[in-house]
Amino acid sequence: MPPENNDQYESLLHVGKALILHATGKDRLALAADAGRFGFKDFARYAKNLSLLVSDESDRGYASEFLSRVMDLISRSPDPDASLNGLERLSRSTGGFSRILFGFRQNPRPFERLCWILGASEYFTDVCVRDSEFALDFFWTMDEDSEARMDSDFDEIEADDFADLPAARALAALRRAKRRSILRIGSLDYLGLDSLENSMERISRAEDRILKAAFRHVERRILGSRNGRLPLCVLAVGKLGGRELNYSSDVDLIFLHEEQPGIPPERFQCAAEGIVAMLSEVTEDGAAFRVDVRLRPHGIRGPLSTRLERAIDYYRTAARPWERVALVRARTAAGDARVASRFLEAVSPIVYPRMFGHADLEALKALKRRSESEARTRRDPARDLKTGPGGIRDVEFVAQTLCVLYGGKHPALRTGNVLGALKSIRTLGLLPPEEADALADAYRFLRGTEHRVQTLYSLQVYEVPAPPAARAALARRLGFAGSDESAEREFSKTLALHRDRVRRLFDRFLGEPGPRREGDSRLSHWIEAGSADPAEGAEALGALGFRDPARAARCMLEAATPSPGSLSPPERQREAFARIAPRIAQRLGASCDPDEGMARLS
Repeated sequence: MPPENNDQYESLLHVGKALILHATGKDRLALAADAGRFGFKDFARYAKNLSLLVSDESDRGYASEFLSRVMDLISRSPDPDASLNGLERLSRSTGGFSRILFGFRQNPRPFERLCWILGASEYFTDVCVRDSEFALDFFWTMDEDSEARMDSDFDEIEADDFADLPAARALAALRRAKRRSILRIGSLDYLGLDSLENSMERISRAEDRILKAAFRHVERRILGSRNGRLPLCVLAVGKLGGRELNYSSDVDLIFLHEEQPGIPPERFQCAAEGIVAMLSEVTEDGAAFRVDVRLRPHGIRGPLSTRLERAIDYYRTAARPWERVALVRARTAAGDARVASRFLEAVSPIVYPRMFGHADLEALKALKRRSESEARTRRDPARDLKTGPGGIRDVEFVAQTLCVLYGGKHPALRTGNVLGALKSIRTLGLLPPEEADALADAYRFLRGTEHRVQTLYSLQVYEVPAPPAARAALARRLGFAGSDESAEREFSKTLALHRDRVRRLFDRFLGEPGPRREGDSRLSHWIEAGSADPAEGAEALGALGFRDPARAARCMLEAATPSPGSLSPPERQREAFARIAPRIAQRLGASCDPDEGMARLS
């Protein structure tokens, strides 16, 4: 708010008052009016930052020529107060405001983009201030940005001599690569110059490269040789495994090794501990990223690195259903690719069985309900983007469950990427196109919102803010325009629409089944009895809209045939399929080509 009287105005500006008035040629009332016109809400902060920007004599000429245009560009950012404050901080780290305004007369676009990012994220602002030379070069050459320029962010950690660097220099280099790549990726994302999908994949690729560099450094230190290689691999699971990492994700890793003569077993544990420390240790530059290793075999009770044969045996005989589903997103991230490949090939029939048992499916549903209940004690479900009703986890659960249920027959579903899985689910007809599209659209919106919530201060938070002013600021960071009230209202309306759609689909597809109709019972009894006669099921399928019900019945019988390699008894597999067969038939019957969908199911 503007000052209430001249004495307050004098105390706010201090020595900067005369500089501002001289630079702008405006009296104090006109300057106060400008603050309101350009969308500044904190006049004290506005006055202080403006005075500091023109405190140097060399900057005053630039200010008198460009200040009005500069204020106009700042006003277009999501938060003008934060943007101006970021400019003032950046000017101090670069040696003056005139340095930032270099080339402004010829092309103001780089400056406008910089102002937008400074007003969108305190975290990105901190990166700009800490690495100001890189930041200015990036914004002023953004139109020339290319994969080669992105690759240059990793030159230091991918150099041949990186593995020989002292630990302190290596840690600093890893963190420098992280913040530069994140600023580059995040800016292109937030300015609408790159898609959400590309941004998540690029963040994941950046983390892969940092992880590989840390692996090389630790491997060199443990083996003491440039030529030696440890038979140790690092699997990425979770969002990193699915190549859909966000800007503040934990990184879920599993370490596996193959014992060899001459390599003491404790070396593998030492290597795993060293890699985790290089990535997660908090230095003056922060951490490269947070590491979570609880998804390893036996969880926190198991060794940090698991012997290959023991890991395979664990997933075959002792892993719980959710642990097997977690491997949907498993992929090689660093280390010995041969060890990783052997593991992934061995567990593939376990992750994607021909028939996923009914008890396993019920266990997953129970786990989902329990996780929602636990999340309610920590966060407000109505504001929780991740685990609240209709949130990110609901979309992931639907997509991953369908991948596990049908991935044994359809290799296209063997993917850890949620949007990629939904695309294949749509193509295969496992969901009607409009439902698959609604889930994908909601996932994009929810993840984009999650990104902007987390990058405001680089915190791992999942709740949209409660105060209307904070929600309006979030809406502006997402591109909603108009007044604060209008932006907040449209954002809240869009968020509720997506979450309602997701929850309805989630409840209908994975919720408790409703009363069975007569046709449902006939289908279930027919499959459960193990009948080989398609005619018994054809009548019920014909009533659901299948053009060739006899063929559809044969396909359904084939789908119900127990898998020879499954751990579940044949009768359990048949019983599980009988329970879900009516819903499958109903959904396929409502699709654009029921017969083709049933054929693909088999």
